Amino acid sequence: MEKRKRVDLDLIRCCAIIFVITVHGLSYAGFYELSKPSLLLLICHLIRCIVITCVPLFLILTGYLSSEKRYTYSIDYFKKLIRLIAIYTLCALICSIPKFIRGEFGEFFVAFFEFKAAPYAWYLAMYLGLYLLIPILNEFLSNENIRGGQKLFVLIVLVVLPTITNNFDFNSTEWWNASKEQASQLLPNYWNELYPIMYYMIGAYLKRYDVVVNKLKNKRLIFGGALLGFSVINYFKNYGSAFVWNWATSYGGYQCLIIAVLFFCALLGTDTKNNKITFIIHSVAKYSFGMYLISWPIDIVVYKVMNVLMPQSDQMYLLPISIFCVSVCSYIGAIIVTKIADVLIQIASFFAKSQKRMR
Repeated sequence: MEKRKRVDLDLIRCCAIIFVITVHGLSYAGFYELSKPSLLLLICHLIRCIVITCVPLFLILTGYLSSEKRYTYSIDYFKKLIRLIAIYTLCALICSIPKFIRGEFGEFFVAFFEFKAAPYAWYLAMYLGLYLLIPILNEFLSNENIRGGQKLFVLIVLVVLPTITNNFDFNSTEWWNASKEQASQLLPNYWNELYPIMYYMIGAYLKRYDVVVNKLKNKRLIFGGALLGFSVINYFKNYGSAFVWNWATSYGGYQCLIIAVLFFCALLGTDTKNNKITFIIHSVAKYSFGMYLISWPIDIVVYKVMNVLMPQSDQMYLLPISIFCVSVCSYIGAIIVTKIADVLIQIASFFAKSQKRMR
């Protein structure tokens, strides 16, 4: 009997890609310029507080799915990256059409290797490094001489603790809400960029104690309480001013860590018997990487149309509609790009095998 694919894990992946599109939508629709206190602004803070977990959710899911597998550095291991690179290449070509029209081929070449030819491809650059580290991380995690909780605790302290202490500017009268650049460094924050490894290990830890996590009571209530609490804190910290980017609300920040882990745990074990919903969840999850990369040109088109139709100050009211449009178009675009990438890989594989036979 064929093993049924887990709905909960693909649901988390679906949420993560929708969160990615929403994070970008908040920026294009002008959330970060809003300053007038209002119910709308509070709701926007609540939305941002959850959708900023998009990248951490992908990373936790990677750790959850990969940490117990035994990987070795081999040709087959590196071959798994070919499909990602192929999808990135196609999306980069699409995103760079304006450059080609202007004849800026040299700029495209440089941007391609900087993972900037598709503007959202920074995630791929980060993921490639993490992928190369997975065999090492898994070997480290399998070491029974060091308890998993201790490893994780040390890493969380290094990455997250400074995001709690380094949010204040004691040289300013408005000391309670400092940006990353202005914050007084009470603790060194050199290790904040290790957040991809931290989230991977959290995923590994959640997988190891999967049964315990699924039995936790009031998971969703705790998640809802934390989300509401952090949203209110951020609303009043930024009261009367535009949103301040600080360490607490970044990918490696304590707020993002807590919300991402609670949300992941809240969705673990979720299932549905509705075949249509199940199909949509699995399909969106399957094409989520392509959606991530191809959503940039679609964002540009959708929000330029929005700018023509209405002032930016009104666009937040129609954010659900713009997110829906971008999501649907990105899904369709991702299917096309992924299918083309698969065909190109098959053709390349066929010619490679033909060359071997001729030898």
